[in-house]
Amino acid sequence: MKHHERRRYVLCYDIADPKRLRGVHRRVRRSGIALQRSVFDCELNTRSLQELIRDIRQIIDARHDDVRIYGPRHDAPVAWFGAGAENDGVQFFRQGKPATSQRVPAVPRTQMRSTD
Repeated sequence: MKHHERRRYVLCYDIADPKRLRGVHRRVRRSGIALQRSVFDCELNTRSLQELIRDIRQIIDARHDDVRIYGPRHDAPVAWFGAGAENDGVQFFRQGKPATSQRVPAVPRTQMRSTD
């Protein structure tokens, strides 16, 4: 994908703390259209996708929150970060084959900004 080329992504989240939930919702709302309360349709280029992931990672607590971004193609990897990725045992299939997945590394607490 070229850096300026825009693609559609589905972003969904489950945030445990109301304050972090408001922060994530405000940030995602700037990048997409709400399909449900915590599910968004986002049309993003490479740079805006990376910025969105960076911003959300600075807001969430990866031990308790779960964020997933589903790519635009049937063979695109599923990116997720936060608590749910380790615990839920969900496996994705596309066209009858297991889909690849990409776990986004957690941000060290020293690099996270405070949302207080």
